[in-house]
Amino acid sequence: MKLQFQILDEEKQHFKIITNSMLTFQLQPPSPNTRLTASLISEVIELYSINSFLFTETVTIVENGTCFSHPNLTLTTQFNEDIELLMANFLHEQFHWYVAKQASRLRAIVSQLRLQFPELTYLSPPFVARTPDLTYIHIVVCFLEQYILRQLLGAKSAEKIRDKVKMYLAVYQTIEDNYESIEALLTTHEMLPFDFLNTNN
Repeated sequence: MKLQFQILDEEKQHFKIITNSMLTFQLQPPSPNTRLTASLISEVIELYSINSFLFTETVTIVENGTCFSHPNLTLTTQFNEDIELLMANFLHEQFHWYVAKQASRLRAIVSQLRLQFPELTYLSPPFVARTPDLTYIHIVVCFLEQYILRQLLGAKSAEKIRDKVKMYLAVYQTIEDNYESIEALLTTHEMLPFDFLNTNN
């Protein structure tokens, strides 16, 4: 995929890359590795037709940093050798934006998850997130990530990707053990299904 580059900040060497996937990439710094990550994300969006899961249009890419969703969705170059794991991280951070835009539904779901899985409040990273609230939010986000990966790649491939993740270990295990009930909860609160998902593209 051909990328068009436009300099945003010459002094700091930050670049703006515009692709046909409707995303704006900010490379920090504009190195071969960060350019490759932007190219791989663009390929993933086109290959799997996941434009419908772009809930924020700006992506910052850093060298060997940490992935996070807010205030700007930020990815790292560490997954350049594993495009499926890169896609999983990209979807994960996009789904943080998705749930943040549905605050009332998310609050209702989190309240129910607290009652259903109280034991998670006694754990600490890397088994859960930094706080109980973030842990239960991550059940939703990680479920959505796994849900879409299953749709796109199949259950076995989604499980292999999940097993490579070194964070939220108890969260992912909770999802695996309670997949149907969590799916039903999200469906009840209208966060599922994604009617616009077309896996035949």
